Amino acid sequence: MSHTSQVTITALCLATHLTLVGCTPSGEGGIPTFPFASEAPSTTGPAPVTPSATPAGSGNITTPSATGQRQARIYKVLQHGLSASEASSLAASFGLKNVTVAEDGSLHFIDPNRFQRLPLKSDQRLQVQQVKEPVRAETIDRVELSKDILTSNEDGEKTVIEEIDFDTLAKTEALLPERVLPLAQNGFNKAGLEPQGKWETGHTELEARTKDGQSLAQIKLDTQVYEVPVLAGMKLVGPGQKVKVVFDTQGNVTQLVYNTRRLQAGDSVSIIAPEEAEKMALAQFTGEVSQARISSELVYYTPPLSERVQLIYPHYQLQGTLMVDGKSVEIRSVLIPAVQSGLQVALDASIQEGQVRAKADVSGGNPPYRYSWSSANSSLETDPAQTGVEYRLNTRNSPTEEVVFLTVTDANGLTHTVQKKLKIDDLKTVQPLESVFLTQLGGRNDVGTEWIGTSQGLSGSRDNANGFVQGFRSRGVHVSFNFGDHAAWERDFKMNSRGGNATNYADNVDLLFYTGHANGNGFTFPGNRDDGWLTYPDAGYGMNDLEWMVIAACGPLQRMSDGVHVFDRWGPAFRGLHILMGYATVSGDNRVEGEKFSRYLLQDRMSMRQAWAKTATEVQSSSVIYSYMVPLGSGWISNFNDHFWGRGSVGPDISNPIGYLLIQSPS
Repeated sequence: MSHTSQVTITALCLATHLTLVGCTPSGEGGIPTFPFASEAPSTTGPAPVTPSATPAGSGNITTPSATGQRQARIYKVLQHGLSASEASSLAASFGLKNVTVAEDGSLHFIDPNRFQRLPLKSDQRLQVQQVKEPVRAETIDRVELSKDILTSNEDGEKTVIEEIDFDTLAKTEALLPERVLPLAQNGFNKAGLEPQGKWETGHTELEARTKDGQSLAQIKLDTQVYEVPVLAGMKLVGPGQKVKVVFDTQGNVTQLVYNTRRLQAGDSVSIIAPEEAEKMALAQFTGEVSQARISSELVYYTPPLSERVQLIYPHYQLQGTLMVDGKSVEIRSVLIPAVQSGLQVALDASIQEGQVRAKADVSGGNPPYRYSWSSANSSLETDPAQTGVEYRLNTRNSPTEEVVFLTVTDANGLTHTVQKKLKIDDLKTVQPLESVFLTQLGGRNDVGTEWIGTSQGLSGSRDNANGFVQGFRSRGVHVSFNFGDHAAWERDFKMNSRGGNATNYADNVDLLFYTGHANGNGFTFPGNRDDGWLTYPDAGYGMNDLEWMVIAACGPLQRMSDGVHVFDRWGPAFRGLHILMGYATVSGDNRVEGEKFSRYLLQDRMSMRQAWAKTATEVQSSSVIYSYMVPLGSGWISNFNDHFWGRGSVGPDISNPIGYLLIQSPS
């Protein structure tokens, strides 16, 4: 059930302007599966039924109550994920061994040797032990490399040289969907876990070419099958429901995902009008926002299985465009709870001599509550159980206002975001944020993150970035900086030769994680240091330290943007950078990408590309296309199979690539 309205709204300013870069989808995909639902309460337990085949939004899920209020049904959770025996049966039906169900009941298998594998020249593999000074590759016997390839790393690590065999790759041919569909259906059916909805198919697509435009490869690496049902005429979105299986060109299963909840229909509840949800979404943006055209659709949202919710509620999913600085841009999709009996949050905050104190009073919803505190200027790391926060204000600039943001999430995943503006009277009491983080060039393994949160309407970014921070810090990797909202600066990502300061920030860590808004041409910042978004001509990484970069936003790696190919946009940024990871379409705001990515890299020792693929698959709907891009050096050397330092092989710095390779795949 969709709704479109023209809304004119002016929000209070925290910055001179709002720069919100749009997201342009590059294709259509699916919505995760909803295999088990019973439409009426049952005394004998739920029974699998076929989801409605009606188009999303056309069902009769919303009906007026006796008082004239709009209503929608909620669903009770009867089981989270798979049991150990169900997981074992599913793995066996697809011929997989050593597959176990996660603690939250999810199953996600990736074959480390076959998943998105590229053929290598077997006789051209050489490990090079790092020495004190960088060694040029032409000094290494047996491998013919040009001077633009470094076989050393600035952090005292050895590298592994691998050359892609494009001759063999050209012979790769993905299996046809009509051959793969029966394999998928039979596998799920044999385990007694076949979903009941519509099947969709897709592929991992590879494109490679030289810097001057000569095509090297454009092929499909695999064939994927996932289900796309609707429930009672409404879409189901979110990471809590997904069924997917991927077959390589030989018919081997390289990825298997089964994340579901067993549900039963519950009571009907009153819901807010779509116009109210649209205003709530717009109110989360700072800056002047005018002539916003927002479309809303009533959907069901399912949180990650790790969140043991007991009820699944309807939400409004909002997309649309804003007129920002006289230019129309698309909004990254957001979710607003549709229930009228949702959370109520009262926020009390004060500032005195640079000391900020804030406390929340929460009612409604279903306790216990989870609290996510953030600041427009300071870097906060708080416990989810903290009902209040106290901190010394530290900033990177000279603001006249501090803003305390709070997002409260109840036990069923319902969220509510509030903010409190505080006037800063005496800047002498403010501690410089730079003193919290020490900069050091090279000589250690470290990571950094910058993120755009509630200052631009994204309530999940703070927890997303903090999950990244805690994931690395808890496993012994140093975090050099964690800057959010108005402490996140465009100049930190801009090359020094373009007037920026990337040498001390973006290019001063091994791995960089950004989450916020983006499009094919760049990504956004709410402040004016130096401007509101980083565009690709300002990007150049790896000259000092950076190996890997994640842009967890929508659209940076779409193939074409304003008529310019992704290789021509982001290719020049590879000046030693190994891998650029992100999305090619609109992606959803969330709280868990950073934590999952860090865990798969460090604890599970997965390669960069596989850790990103697993993260995206678990977090985003199948309609979201994840992507990653790597440089190619002489002899078609690449960083395709890189791991984080100490967790597996890492390729050399390619300071002047002769080509690029791009992977795109449904999440």
